[in-house]
Amino acid sequence: MNTQAGPTKREGLRFFGRVSASVSHEIKNVLAVINEGAGLMEDLSLLAEKGLPVEPGRLREVARSILGQVRRGDDIVKNMNLFAHSVDEEVGQVDLAEALRLTLALCGRFAALKNVSLALGDCAPASVRTDPYALEHLLHQLIRSALERTEAGATLTLACGPTAGGALITLAGAGWGGKSGIPDSLERLARPIKAGLDPGGPGKDFELRLPGSMAGQGSGED
Repeated sequence: MNTQAGPTKREGLRFFGRVSASVSHEIKNVLAVINEGAGLMEDLSLLAEKGLPVEPGRLREVARSILGQVRRGDDIVKNMNLFAHSVDEEVGQVDLAEALRLTLALCGRFAALKNVSLALGDCAPASVRTDPYALEHLLHQLIRSALERTEAGATLTLACGPTAGGALITLAGAGWGGKSGIPDSLERLARPIKAGLDPGGPGKDFELRLPGSMAGQGSGED
C-alpha cells in the first residue's frame, strides 16, 4: 500500500470521527444549557405555587434562552446531516460557497479553542464537479493547519469564485512560510481531487485551485 499517494481510508475515518466528536460535544453543551434553563423554570414554578412573586420578565428570559439553544442545536444537527451526506456520491456537483460555510461551521469549536475567529468572505457563484467528501476533508484540514499558524485574536477568512476551467478558494489571515510551508497532510488530500495549493508567502492569501470537473475520478483512498 502506498500511503504517500493519497489519503488512506483510516485518515478518512479519523476525519469523520473528529468531526462527529466535535459535533457531539457541541450538542452536549446545548443540552446542558437547556437542562439548566429547565431547572430554573421548575424552581420559578415552585416559587409561584408557594404564592411568592415571580417576575414575568425572568420567565421570558429563561424561555428565550431555551429557545435560542433549541435553534442552535437544530443548526448543529443540520450541518452534521449535510456533512454526513457528503459521502453519498463519489463524484458530484459541489456549491463552493455552501461547502465553505459548512467547513467554517464544523471548524467553529476548534477555532474557539484557539481564540481565533472564522469568517466567510466574498463568494461569487462557483461550483465544481468533484468528490464532496474529499473536498470537505481538504478544507477542514486547511483550516486546522491554518489554526496552528494563527495567533489568538486573529480572523481566518475563506472566500471563493470561478476561474477559467475551475474555481479558486482563498484563505486569508494565516501565516504561511512559502511553498515549503505546505503540510504533507494537505498535499496528500489535494492530490486525489487535482487541487493546486499555493500558500502565496507572507502577507498573501493561501490559494486552493480546483478543476471544474472530476468526472470519473474517485476519492483516491487506498
